[in-house]
Amino acid sequence: MRRTVLIIVLCLAMPVLWGAGEQAQQGPEKGSCEEVTSIMKLPKDVGKRKGPARLKWEEVDKVLTTLREDLQGRECRFTFSGLFKVKGKKDEVVFFPLTNNVLRTVPEPAFEGLQVFNSEGKALGQYDSRVPHEKSGGGLAKKSYTLFSFQYKNPQGEFEAVGGRLLLDGFLVKWDDIKDKVAITTSPGQR
Repeated sequence: MRRTVLIIVLCLAMPVLWGAGEQAQQGPEKGSCEEVTSIMKLPKDVGKRKGPARLKWEEVDKVLTTLREDLQGRECRFTFSGLFKVKGKKDEVVFFPLTNNVLRTVPEPAFEGLQVFNSEGKALGQYDSRVPHEKSGGGLAKKSYTLFSFQYKNPQGEFEAVGGRLLLDGFLVKWDDIKDKVAITTSPGQR
């Protein structure tokens, strides 16, 4: 009798247990932010340059551009440490590049008031605001585009704009100052 009851209980429980195992193996929900995280294998290991240690701007830009495209139509929010895996040696200061793409993509509050450094690691002043520059294709190109740069306040309290030029890793902020800040946020209607 006991054996019969045990067999009946096991037979009733098997489909439930079997189904739970399948659900656990399915992975993140289709169309979710977690799906993008899984597909892109975030956070990404990003290479560094020396003198001072700074993330490679081309790898940073690639992650942000891909993520911005993949998140269209989704409501997501990622911190810098959720996007980039940064390993520094003990007591090493690691810098993050302020590229035009970074300035366009990252919500401006992430940088406000942060110390800005040049490519040699020398402090220049405090980040103040993003500055858009309208550019035209010139020549045969008829399309215009917006290039983002920024201005900072130097130690004398004067504003200095970095101008409408291509920014790669000439201007930096400390990784430790931004790692927990929001790097990208999107909403369903955003394109």
